[in-house]
Amino acid sequence: MNINLSKWMEKINDERSILSLDIPGAHDCAANFIHMARMSKCQNTDIYGLLSLGIRALDVRVALRDNKLILVHGVHRAFISPDKDARPLEIDDIIKQIKRFLSENPNETVIFQFKNDNEKHMEDCFDILYDRYIAKENKLWFTENRIPQIGEVRGKIVLFRRCEMYSVNKKYSPDCAGIDLSRWVNQENLVPESLILSTHSRDKTEFIIQDRYNYSPKPRWRKCVEPFLSERKPFDGKGILCYLSTAGGLLGPEKNADYMNAKFLSYPLKKENCYGILYFDFPTKEITKKVIENNL
Repeated sequence: MNINLSKWMEKINDERSILSLDIPGAHDCAANFIHMARMSKCQNTDIYGLLSLGIRALDVRVALRDNKLILVHGVHRAFISPDKDARPLEIDDIIKQIKRFLSENPNETVIFQFKNDNEKHMEDCFDILYDRYIAKENKLWFTENRIPQIGEVRGKIVLFRRCEMYSVNKKYSPDCAGIDLSRWVNQENLVPESLILSTHSRDKTEFIIQDRYNYSPKPRWRKCVEPFLSERKPFDGKGILCYLSTAGGLLGPEKNADYMNAKFLSYPLKKENCYGILYFDFPTKEITKKVIENNL
């Protein structure tokens, strides 16, 4: 099938829920030029490059430094370029790339999953995102705590909020703080069970999340990912998030991704089932095309 990876959403019916789509995503999407690359690099292109590759869900992780939101992977900072004196990559840098992509491809939408990755300044991080970016360009963002249809969000950024906000702040409401994933508990234990998460949204949407990231690749695929994919059924209103990234073992993300991505490419997806948002390290055209084709 001949697919334009930059424009694949234009073929999707406007009435479909975004959660009914199979969407390729990028785990730690900004971890391209990054400190301690062997153990923290997860991507090999910038945000615009990922979106051009067909990625439509971005796993965005930040830390607060000098009153700015910088992109990180855990304790490791991302940078704007590979130069040794390059400045840290900031949230402004990646939002500009998303805006550029959406201006060129107005029928697409981008899911922006926002998380503070250092467990400090949780509320401050969302305050900065909201005040400096969302409030100033609210037509660019979908920030209601409900699941939209694709026709509502073409040309927009859909906010998934995986961090806390100031609950007493009157400027926040169910219409402006995003789809609420703030109750997400890290799945660090070596048990294969998925996380069931309520968004407390108007439409009472539940998410099923598979992200047991401390497994090494072979048991990660065998015990977690393959059974999770095999359990999928036709879309029933639930959100499905499945991470194929893993931090387990000593080989680092790139070698881990070689194994996980190869196993995914050989796994037969069923057209009638909904696999949801699938987050990858080092996604390729073959990976994104496989996910996208299951919608068409």
